[in-house]
This record gives sequence, structure tokens and C-alpha cells, in this order.
Amino acid sequence: MSRRFALFAVAAAAVSSATVALASAGADSPAPQGERIVRLVEHQRPDHVIDNPPRGRLGTGDQAVVTKALFDEHGARVGSLHSLCTLTRGGRNPGVICTGVARLRDGTLAVSAAFRFQDDLHLAAVTGGTGAYAGANGWIESRTAPGGDPSVNEDVIHLLP
Repeated sequence: MSRRFALFAVAAAAVSSATVALASAGADSPAPQGERIVRLVEHQRPDHVIDNPPRGRLGTGDQAVVTKALFDEHGARVGSLHSLCTLTRGGRNPGVICTGVARLRDGTLAVSAAFRFQDDLHLAAVTGGTGAYAGANGWIESRTAPGGDPSVNEDVIHLLP
């Protein structure tokens, strides 16, 4: 796999990290009444890159299947993330869209995001859920964890009432 494909997989994983595992948490700023703030740490597992024609170079339509282990802020495993990311635009700072599902002990959460490789902050929409998260909506802010390891992300999830 070329270095560019590896970078695509890491970037795709970074946004698909914008998904949810629930843990108790406080917010950095006051939340709207009834909003639930959740913090998540995720660790990337090996990705699978789908190299669509023309093969051998990163281009529009190439995809990454991303899986991540999800942990609460105390290090306890709380679930897993499964997502598919597609390159939508090439160039020096390509565009990517991702959709994913976080499987948690008491339900699932669905997320969707659009971003560029070099974005420092990735934002995603919470678009639904099942079980304890039925009807969930809100957004997620995702950043690479301190230390710069691109395989570890920290997320702040905002679930609206």
C-alpha cells in the first residue's frame, strides 16, 4: 500500500472517529439545557483501503473501511465503530465523506461527516440511533489526542434533548 493510501486511511479514520461511546463527562462550556455531553477516546484498528480505478493512486471514489475500538475517558472499553469513508475530491487537501455506526452496549449511534485531510477539527452529525439512543441527534467534535498519534482521537459528543 502506498504512503498516500496509508494517509487516506488515517485521515478517514480520524473523521470516522467522530462517533460515540457513552461515558459520564463534563463540558468545557455550559451546555444548552438538556444537552448531554459525552467524551470518547478511540483507538484505530487496521483499515482496508478500496483502490478503485485508476489503481495505484489516490483518487475520487477510493474508499477506506475503518474500525475503531471505543473507550470511555477512564480507559474502559465501551464499544466499537464501523465506518466507510469515500474520497470526494483530490488534490493537496482532498475531501472525504464518512458514514458510520457506533455499536454500544445499550444501542447504536449513526454519524455522518464531510471533511478535508488537513482539517485540525473534524465535525460530524449524529443522525440517529437505536436502543437507548433511538432518535438521537447532535454533533461531534473530534481531534487527534495529545501527543500527535493519528491512531488515537478524542471526541466531545453533544447529544441534544
